[in-house]
Amino acid sequence: MDLYTALGFAHLLCFVYWLGGDLGVFYSSRFLQRSDLSAEARRVAGRIMMGLDQGPRICMTLIAAPGVHMAAHAGWLPLSAGWLAAIWALSLGWLAMVLLLHFGPRLGAAAAGLAVPLAKVDLGFRAVLALGLGGFAIGALLAPQSGPPLVAPWLAVKLLVFAALVGCGLGIRIALRPFGPAFAALQSGPPSPEHNLAIAQSLAHCRPLVLAIWAGLLLNAALGLHLL
Repeated sequence: MDLYTALGFAHLLCFVYWLGGDLGVFYSSRFLQRSDLSAEARRVAGRIMMGLDQGPRICMTLIAAPGVHMAAHAGWLPLSAGWLAAIWALSLGWLAMVLLLHFGPRLGAAAAGLAVPLAKVDLGFRAVLALGLGGFAIGALLAPQSGPPLVAPWLAVKLLVFAALVGCGLGIRIALRPFGPAFAALQSGPPSPEHNLAIAQSLAHCRPLVLAIWAGLLLNAALGLHLL
């Protein structure tokens, strides 16, 4: 297996587990918000939902690096070895943040204490990434072309879509802020009507963003396969 094929395989796996995991999260969330189910059944649905959600979170951190490396390898994106190394380092660093935020509370008080500041760093990183990558992609698309484009237009669109996906993820994080206290209440016993409403409203606000992510993933897959 050559380098390009290996990168393509990794890129494809990230796409599959991101979209497939999101479908599982979406389906299990419908049971979590059902107030006619027992508290224990809803707690199980919530644990399933949050466990499945780690797949898309991980894949978001990893999908861009092999894709960008493929583009550079094929000559569609002019990047030096140093830039590729930096992109991989950022991707793996982002992955480490996501894993520490998820597993940190289980690793002891010191790791758990990092959760709040690390969550803020993660949010800031996502915002900078979405704005920076989106600005780069728009600049590439609007640049005057006197010869061959510096960045293939279809690739610039893919980068712009990925920036939008990161932005949708930020929107989901914001929409879920009332969800945390309500889900914590569910963990300790039957939730109040106010907590049920907070869970239902938070998940309802997320659904348009989730659907936008699915559409963006399918669009990027079509662009990568040159179907569009």
